[in-house]
Amino acid sequence: MKTGTWLLGAAFFFALASAHAQNISDNDFRQWSFGAYGVGGVATASVVPPKGASPRRLKVSTLTLPGDSAFATAIKGDFVTSAALAGARFTMTLGVLGGDGAFGAGQAIALLLEQAGSLYALPVGETKVESSHAMLPFSGTLVAERFTRVAGGGPVQPVLDGRAATRFGFAAGNSDSLAQTQYYDSFALDLVAPRAAGKAAALATVESVPALSDVALALLSALMAAAGFAAMRRSPARSKRR
Repeated sequence: MKTGTWLLGAAFFFALASAHAQNISDNDFRQWSFGAYGVGGVATASVVPPKGASPRRLKVSTLTLPGDSAFATAIKGDFVTSAALAGARFTMTLGVLGGDGAFGAGQAIALLLEQAGSLYALPVGETKVESSHAMLPFSGTLVAERFTRVAGGGPVQPVLDGRAATRFGFAAGNSDSLAQTQYYDSFALDLVAPRAAGKAAALATVESVPALSDVALALLSALMAAAGFAAMRRSPARSKRR
């Protein structure tokens, strides 16, 4: 009984844990939309077909003079969620390869959210200069106040309570860096629900199973006690008849 209860509770726990995670990946940029934002500079994004063993890549080129900034945007159009995202932890992974003019910190990277046509950016790091292909992770937490609206006329900050349909992507760009080019592939985004909320929900689910089993065990114990008491009452009667 206890073993069965533990296994059932574990099954509920892992099922709930998987429901609180989102895993998004893309290797070809076929269902993406591209754009740009910035001040004074120029940024372009274009898909480069595979060549030999090289995969399809997204080529991001920027031209920024002193005082300029320019970022190319890429939004994955074939995935949308209306899940509550506030406090969710994320890891975005990108394959990165340096291109013409890459130097110094490479390009700055931001996680993008798209809601009703508005884009919101959260800076997550820099690529550095990768002379050979490298897989780079960028991690953080989804907090509305940390995002900046970079395009569109929606709210100043994204809505992360589940009331808005959300798409994801990334931005890459530069400031004061003249001409730079970087290549990107193997986009992946792992989202995990807020730890505290997910843990509380999971524990509540797991704990409900033993609670029900305790009731069953109590009823079974009562029945067994009643049966034992009845047997004890019958035994003396049989002794007297002998």
